[in-house]
Amino acid sequence: MFSYTKILKDAYNITVKNPVLWFFGLFLFGGFSFIFLNFYDFSLKRFQNQATLGDVVNYLGSHPGTLIGLIVVFLLFAAGVLLITNWSRVMLVLAVQSILETKSTELVKQIKSSRQPLWPVIKVSLITSAITIIAGIGFLLAPFWWIANVVYQSTLWTVGLVVFIPMAFTISCINIFTSFFVIVFKQGVGKALNLGTDFFIVNWSKILGISVVLMVIYSVSFISGIAIIYLVKLAVQFTLETLNQAGAMATPSIISLSQSISAVLVWVLFAGLNVFFNTALLLLFFQLTTQVKSDEEEEKKILISPAASA
Repeated sequence: MFSYTKILKDAYNITVKNPVLWFFGLFLFGGFSFIFLNFYDFSLKRFQNQATLGDVVNYLGSHPGTLIGLIVVFLLFAAGVLLITNWSRVMLVLAVQSILETKSTELVKQIKSSRQPLWPVIKVSLITSAITIIAGIGFLLAPFWWIANVVYQSTLWTVGLVVFIPMAFTISCINIFTSFFVIVFKQGVGKALNLGTDFFIVNWSKILGISVVLMVIYSVSFISGIAIIYLVKLAVQFTLETLNQAGAMATPSIISLSQSISAVLVWVLFAGLNVFFNTALLLLFFQLTTQVKSDEEEEKKILISPAASA
């Protein structure tokens, strides 16, 4: 029987009782925590004051080797992020599935099992990301190309945003559930995309319902967590200032240390929330696919029973 309450409760229990899963949650969204690493002796504003965009462009134009090197570094970094992020997703699904079946993550076994679905999941991620980016660029640039009136441009951008948000949500859901079909049922990319799309079309209301609930929980937990972390940051900074007898003026090292601790705590907060969010969606997927199997088996019994009685 389908139950939002059971899904959220089980997702919470799995997240809290299996902190090893948080390691994989770190790489799903954790990089954004570095917004807290505004060190005293190095900031974006200082970099901007020292070099304008024009200076950077002129420098790279006159140093093609440096430009090529930066492009290569960027591509390698993007490939690494893509690999680590999708591997973490695969491992999270396999580990949660193992917990449900055997009460244990069996990480060594899941690491070996993760190799097979990794590349298909990466392909699904690339396909859905490309569609989202192309659609986003289209909605952004179309009014600029077609209409010169600023008022009409703003109106079209607003309409485009209204259309793009549910489209992006749909593509994101198809990406998630397609990946589940690849990992759990070992389907190929083409078949998994069809199954993931059909799954979303049939169950969109339930998916939307739990997504709204999860986003509320995510937002409240995030805001509360950030508030607590900020208080911890102030407490740590005050303690370090007191111990170092720095008075009211904090030294750069104290500021850097307190902000580093804040960044780590935010990263951990994101990790836990990501595990909870993804686990809840996976449990929803399991509930709905199990329900379909049960309905099909019941239908077979009804069709077979008259023949059996005859």
